Parts: sequence; C-alpha cells; structure tokens
Amino acid sequence: MKRRLLNIIGHDTGIAAVEFALVLPILSFMLIGLVSFGSALNNFVDLTEGVRVAARVLAQSSAYPSQGYSNAISFLQNATANLNQSNLNWYVYVNSSSTACNSTTNSSTAADNTACNNALNSAAGDAVTVTATYSLCVSVMGHNFLPGCQLTTTTTQMVE
Repeated sequence: MKRRLLNIIGHDTGIAAVEFALVLPILSFMLIGLVSFGSALNNFVDLTEGVRVAARVLAQSSAYPSQGYSNAISFLQNATANLNQSNLNWYVYVNSSSTACNSTTNSSTAADNTACNNALNSAAGDAVTVTATYSLCVSVMGHNFLPGCQLTTTTTQMVE
C-alpha cells in the first residue's frame, strides 16, 4: 500500500493543468483590467479632443458672430459622440472666469447663445476657457474599481 501511494505521489502527470488552472483567473483578471483601462484612456482622449475643438471654435468666433457658442457645443458633442452624453458636462468661460456662457450643463438655449456671443464679440485678445467633465465607471467582473471617478480636462484659447 505504501509503495502504491509513493508511485502516485511521484508522478508529475497533470501538473501543467493544475498550474494553468491556478494562473488562469489571475491572467484573465489582468487582461480584463487592461482592456477596461484602455477604454477609460480612450474616453479621456475623446474628451480632450472635444474640449480642444470647442475652444478653437470659440477662439475663432469672430468668423460667425451670432453662432459661436452653439457651433462650439455642436463640435464638442460631435467629437465626443462615443461617450455617454448624459455623463458629460461642459462649462465655457470668457475672460478667464468673469463671464460664464451657460449656467446649466448640457444645454444650448437662445439665452446662453446670446450671452456667450456678446461676451465673445467683445473679448478679442482675451481668454476663453472650456472645461468638460465625464463621469466614468471602470468595472471589471461587476466590481467598480474607480467609484465616483470623473475625467476632467480644460483648454484655454485666446479669442481672435
């Protein structure tokens, strides 16, 4: 009996399968985490591009004086089309922070357009700042690793 037990223990058949079974969950978890992080990084790049485009459009608002703000918001929304728009908030300030173009987020009303366009028309040489925030959820296997995480990016341009 003792000899039979030693023969069973002495064999290395199946060790690779056991090692693979032990390592597979860890490797899978790491791979899914890497993909989730890549997706979050892609969201940040899209958000940054949207803010950059919107700021550039606002800086060149003298080319279309009555539609600068609405055009900028339209460009921002188009550049961030693959983001969940309900998690996206933007803020536009002319002359540093003295004139906020909109007090509500995700809206572009006629009053916002008029107030912002008036501020832009008299702001040649001053700064226009666009800030956007995006609520992000990095979830791996049902666990949110970054609860309450927000991506934020800001761009400032000089009004021409």
